[in-house]
Amino acid sequence: MDLFVITVTLFWPVTVGVLVLIFWICKIIFGGGHLLLDYARGRKTRVGTAVRCPNGHVIPTEGDIYQCEGCGFVYASGSIWVCENVECQGVTPFLNCHECQLSVRNPYRYGH
Repeated sequence: MDLFVITVTLFWPVTVGVLVLIFWICKIIFGGGHLLLDYARGRKTRVGTAVRCPNGHVIPTEGDIYQCEGCGFVYASGSIWVCENVECQGVTPFLNCHECQLSVRNPYRYGH
C-alpha cells in the first residue's frame, strides 16, 4: 500500500501536466483550423474593394456614404468596416445589401 501511495504521489503531477499539455495542443489545433476556415469563408465574399451578398450583388466598401450602426455617425470617406468617428471607431461586424437587404458579414473579422 505504501508503494502505491508513493507512486501516485510522484507521478500525479506528471500525469496532470501531460493532460494539460494535450488539452492545449488540441485547443491550438482546432482553434487554428477554425481560423483558417473562417478566413477562407471571408475571402470567398470579397471582390477587390467590395463584397458580394448571398444573392450575388456587389456592395462597395470604400468611397460611398456610410452610417455607423453603433453611434449613428454619417461619413463619406474611408472604409465601411471602421467608423470614422474618433469617439467611436467601432468595427462593423456586418452590412446590409442595398438591393436585397441580406446581411454580409465583415470578411476581415476572423474567428468571430
